[in-house]
Amino acid sequence: MMRNLFVGLGLAVVGTMAVFFLFSGDDPLGGDQVASVGETKNTTEQATNSESHTPNGASQGPATSFANDLDGQIASESFESTSDNPMPAQPLSPVESLLSVLSDFKDSEELDVDGLLTSLAEGLPGLDRKDQSKILAGVGEILALHPDATEEVLGGLDSFQDKGMVVRSAVQYLVELEPDLAAEWSTGLQDASLKRLAVNRMSAAWAEKDLDGVIEWASGLEDRQDLATALDGITWTWAQQDPEAVYEYASRIEDDYLRNQMFLSTAKMMAFKDPEGTTEWAAQFPTGTQEREQALSYSLFQWANKDVMAAVDFALGLEDPKVRDSGLLSVARSWAVKDPAAATEWAESFENESMRRQAWASSTAQWAQKDPTGLAQWMQGRAIEDVQGHVMRQAIGAIGRNDLQMAQDWIQNLATPELQQAASAALFELQQRQN
Repeated sequence: MMRNLFVGLGLAVVGTMAVFFLFSGDDPLGGDQVASVGETKNTTEQATNSESHTPNGASQGPATSFANDLDGQIASESFESTSDNPMPAQPLSPVESLLSVLSDFKDSEELDVDGLLTSLAEGLPGLDRKDQSKILAGVGEILALHPDATEEVLGGLDSFQDKGMVVRSAVQYLVELEPDLAAEWSTGLQDASLKRLAVNRMSAAWAEKDLDGVIEWASGLEDRQDLATALDGITWTWAQQDPEAVYEYASRIEDDYLRNQMFLSTAKMMAFKDPEGTTEWAAQFPTGTQEREQALSYSLFQWANKDVMAAVDFALGLEDPKVRDSGLLSVARSWAVKDPAAATEWAESFENESMRRQAWASSTAQWAQKDPTGLAQWMQGRAIEDVQGHVMRQAIGAIGRNDLQMAQDWIQNLATPELQQAASAALFELQQRQN
């Protein structure tokens, strides 16, 4: 009787499954098409007659197989139910925690300045500079959304560097929102240095977005310094795209100062990509202008970094003695970065004594960092007048800025009492500045 009961139960279950698959449209064997009624019957009969083996070799019928499947389904559902439970929240890092606090200030209708400054004072000191930059960028966004609080927030920050990072972020954010608002915010800053920074960065960012629009805005500026700063920012962006167009535009400016400033800014931008061409172009600037001298010095520095002798030959061919000396000085400074000993020896050929000592001051500072023993030997063969003062201060500063004991040891190894005395005086000045 019990055997008949289990057989009956098995057949009922199989029949039920067949009906389910028939109406659900699912293929129990994983086929692409739904089986017909006859096919379903045959498949069912095959499943009924086949034996499913357990690991220990015992046979199990369809009822037992179905029960095992049901137990497996229950176990699976139990696991899924357990896995739905949320994992414990991981604690936020210090920078993530502070950024979360800043988001609340950004979304507030009225900015709690005291609360913001308190949060910054408590959170910023414990972060490295990279994470501090993220936080200060977030403060810039807050000021872009709450411009009325700008001066109060900037006044509560400790360093100009921090304020500058906030200003740059605010400007970038405002330009994306509305360039006219960015311009109004930038020109309204009370601190003159921050104002120049904001106007410059705002103009550069606006030029990327709408060159004609920012030029039109800048042409309406009445403050000459603001206009010069804006043109510098515009040029920085514009010269990367079309330096010839910048030159043509600048050539039409009647104000000599503004025109030459645009020439200089363009030369600085172009010198990174083509120092030789930029040097030749800068030599065509109006003779006797400060901008011509500065542009040549800058481009020659970049040129010497790639081909020092070619830059030397060009500088020596300049007719204006003042421009030639400043050009040679730029070459010497660039050369000193790679080979300070050679640059120091080459600077002896300078006819201008002031320029020669300036070149030595730059090259000996580099030399002191790379080979202080070699520098001491060079000084031994020089007159005391050549190395005392500015030259020695640069050398001592390079050696002893981070390690005063190293500077004292270096002084003891100098060859003459005169050199030791000059070096000791330079070390005393360094200590006074550090204190």
